[in-house]
Amino acid sequence: MKNKIFFFLSFFLITGCVSSVSKPAVKTQVVQKQPEKEKVLYVFLGKCNPELTKYVMAQTNAFYGFDNYSDTTVGLPSEAYSSLRGRYKADGILGYLQNLNTNNYKHVIGFINKDICTPKNGIADYGIYGLGTCPGNVCITSSFRLKENFDKCLQVVIHEVGHNKGLPHCPNERCLMADAKGGAVKIYTKSPWMCDSCRAKINKGRMVSG
Repeated sequence: MKNKIFFFLSFFLITGCVSSVSKPAVKTQVVQKQPEKEKVLYVFLGKCNPELTKYVMAQTNAFYGFDNYSDTTVGLPSEAYSSLRGRYKADGILGYLQNLNTNNYKHVIGFINKDICTPKNGIADYGIYGLGTCPGNVCITSSFRLKENFDKCLQVVIHEVGHNKGLPHCPNERCLMADAKGGAVKIYTKSPWMCDSCRAKINKGRMVSG
């Protein structure tokens, strides 16, 4: 009888211990959705300084974090040429670049060494450094008035891409989104600098450096 009681108690204690052991928690892996990489196309119109374009492309990529990009060289769009003063209409070039965007690029960044213009201040062919849709996905920068200065060309390209991303002109004159107002492009810092206010507006998933 004692043996039976001992066996019953032993069995109860063993099964009780087994049933009281908690099951390990199942870990659910949370996969964070990565932001879609922005596809960028650089379009060099006509004969551009290869060292200049290489520099501008590399620095623009670094500033905006572009890592899915390609480039191509195309001829000058004759339909955008203005015979008034031998300039190319920036608006016409933007339309030309838009037609090239057959692969749904987020940004099509044009670069040209010819003088470009747009209607402004009552002048049909007002000379400018660059132009970009705001917001939009196409922009053009000319190195002609910038005398192929590497840093000034870079600043204008970043400025026009900023317009594409929806940034208006900035009242902070040191910010690269400031309006040149027909004057010279000013370089205030060693590397391109964008104010905190513009940074706060621009991102939505993509950080800028500098």
